[in-house]
Amino acid sequence: MQAALLFVLMIVMINAQKPLTLGVPVRDVAPKEQFEQFKIDTVPTVSGTTNELIFIVTPFSGDADIYVKASGPPTLTDFDLKAADTGADYIWINATSPLATHPGPFYVGIYAHESDVSYSVICYVSNRTFKNFFIHFLEHIQLNEGVPQLANVRKSEYIYLKYTLAPGLTGALSFSNIALLGDPGTC
Repeated sequence: MQAALLFVLMIVMINAQKPLTLGVPVRDVAPKEQFEQFKIDTVPTVSGTTNELIFIVTPFSGDADIYVKASGPPTLTDFDLKAADTGADYIWINATSPLATHPGPFYVGIYAHESDVSYSVICYVSNRTFKNFFIHFLEHIQLNEGVPQLANVRKSEYIYLKYTLAPGLTGALSFSNIALLGDPGTC
């Protein structure tokens, strides 16, 4: 009897600027000591609002760092903002940020330091004081099947997630929530 083979095949473009859409996570890989570059054209300015423009990279393997630049693709030495902690990294642009009035595009670089990195990256707008359930599409974080989504929420505030079922889909749908910090039942 032959052994079964189970594998995942992923095709990615290396060293190419890829599109990033507000609220839609992208799963990708970055080779060791290289950037993967993204560009997001459509972003609202956050100047004069309570909105925050949030960039998050969530590594599945390795350590991915995130760099953001307003005027072109970022590098290790030429960037506007960066987050380079171990694990997931966040960049917030709010009304007090130097980039608050920038209308876009934003260029996002994901850098793999010590090894190849598999990750998810997302950019979304959060209005942390908005309590109305009839909110605009841009306040939703779009969930994609099989792509983990890292998010944070402050105590007594909300974030909204959206998952669209394919037409005619039958079967069970499972959601799981793993708290990395805090208790989701008390938020």
